[in-house]
Amino acid sequence: MSSPDLEKINQELEIRIKELALINEFSQLIVSTLELPKLYNILDHFLGEKLGFHEFALLLREGEEEVVVQVARGFADSSKVRGMSFKTGEGVTGLVFQSRQPYYIPDTRLEGRYLYYKGEKSEDGSFLSIPLLFKNEIVGILNFTRSGTGAFAAQEIQFLNTIAVQIAIALINAGLYSKTRELAVRDELTGLHNRRHFREILPLEIKRAERFGQSLSLLMIDIDHFKKYNDTFGHLEGDKRLREFSKLLLTSIRQVDYIARYGGEEFVVVLPNTKKEDAVVVAEKLRRKLASDPQQNLTVSMGIASYPVDATTLEAVLEAADKALYQAKWNGRDQVVVFNGVWTSPSADPANKVFSLRDYVRDKQGGTSA
Repeated sequence: MSSPDLEKINQELEIRIKELALINEFSQLIVSTLELPKLYNILDHFLGEKLGFHEFALLLREGEEEVVVQVARGFADSSKVRGMSFKTGEGVTGLVFQSRQPYYIPDTRLEGRYLYYKGEKSEDGSFLSIPLLFKNEIVGILNFTRSGTGAFAAQEIQFLNTIAVQIAIALINAGLYSKTRELAVRDELTGLHNRRHFREILPLEIKRAERFGQSLSLLMIDIDHFKKYNDTFGHLEGDKRLREFSKLLLTSIRQVDYIARYGGEEFVVVLPNTKKEDAVVVAEKLRRKLASDPQQNLTVSMGIASYPVDATTLEAVLEAADKALYQAKWNGRDQVVVFNGVWTSPSADPANKVFSLRDYVRDKQGGTSA
């Protein structure tokens, strides 16, 4: 064997060793987290900083016929590329989604199906699209662009295909973890957050309100006579009604608000940065909306308590709202009651009772509240 041949073999071996070391390093990095945002950051840093790919996009599959850009680097305005979607068969990316095969364009000027990221990239060059596959199912797509024609060598493409296998596995694991975690905090019947998650969220919301000097209000909601409804129409019909009721609640609150199924036919709504008087308006509007909805044909009782005017701890705020709710039910249901003091029983001293909505409004207007 001649010296030039031996030198070539040694060079190829050295390159291969470096590639294996990089693959090993990459594998250790991406298995270090099961959270998608952190995984995106690792991919962005490793591919961009470590491997020197300055223009690339990671797209994840959403549904059966679409992939959406989650990570974008090297674009004039990457924020316009993130969130961009490609349907199956749309452009080169859609072609890769459809065929599940890599596609390399040495010169984008000669490929009519190349869409230039729908106008967000104007420069020509080389384009490489690699499917991220797991058990022959597409998880996502990894796109690379580089200035110049024929800018990706065969060995480089092979290396990126190997990396793509690792990325697909990492994305599957992170996705499964995300779904498992979501199931753990969601109520199976209604899809709302469950009581456990609510009790984790409320202390954080209270701390946030304390930090920024804001108010926070809590609505405890109970569907009136729901046991009678179940006994009359059956539990399957009752479950259907709970799901419909939950959807209506979701469409009646702000995006910043938080809602959970607290148990049975009882729900809780957290209203961040909301004073008690504003919470009263929200609650009464919601009560009337539910009562007037012919599809629901039900009424609710509500109790309101606010931080920090009524209580300053998780348990105290919950207890105050619960007492107000109990008063609403004892008063005859289908009404909103506002907590305004210490209350121990329906026959408590009126000076220390939970206020009805009428009492609360009258008190705010300067009248008596006995």
